[in-house]
Amino acid sequence: MLSRNIWSMNRPENASAATTGYGIASLVIGLIALITSIGSAMGFVLAVIGLVLGCDGLRWVRRGLRVGGEIATAGLILNGLALALSILHLAIDLSN
Repeated sequence: MLSRNIWSMNRPENASAATTGYGIASLVIGLIALITSIGSAMGFVLAVIGLVLGCDGLRWVRRGLRVGGEIATAGLILNGLALALSILHLAIDLSN
């Protein structure tokens, strides 16, 4: 029985060198969200957007169409931290 990965059947030959842009965008947005999560609600919005982009970047990597899973994972971690800080900041503000 021949087993093939259906996602890699249409992959271009040089796709192994292509880094997922969603992962890079998630990392950059995660850095910005982490900086802005303390001062404003913009950090919350950016963190949610970054989480969506990071998940989509990992989806491309898992299908074998792109590389850069480490970058997407780092973006997910940064955005998760920014989201947690934003929620903590909001909870502190509401309790006062």
